[in-house]
Amino acid sequence: LSRAPRRAAYRTQPQPRCTARRRAAMPPKGVDAAAREAMTHKIAQRIKSMLQPGQDPVAAARQIEAKCFDSAKDAQDYERKVEKRLAKAAKALEAS
Repeated sequence: LSRAPRRAAYRTQPQPRCTARRRAAMPPKGVDAAAREAMTHKIAQRIKSMLQPGQDPVAAARQIEAKCFDSAKDAQDYERKVEKRLAKAAKALEAS
């Protein structure tokens, strides 16, 4: 029997994407609640000067921190993602 029809059918089926949302939520290694709170405080201090008057820097910092925490693999990756997101936010605010 020929296997060609089965292979062709296999290739045409969409492949599932591996995303962080589909995986079980595992916290990054080396990042505990105290480290998260410290990072939130650090982010809030850095973005305070970027925000418009009346905007809450802590809320913005928590949002940035949560996105980075959810996708990070370890503590080093977590810090790198935070720095990258802060640079992106600064660039966006500078352009506006």
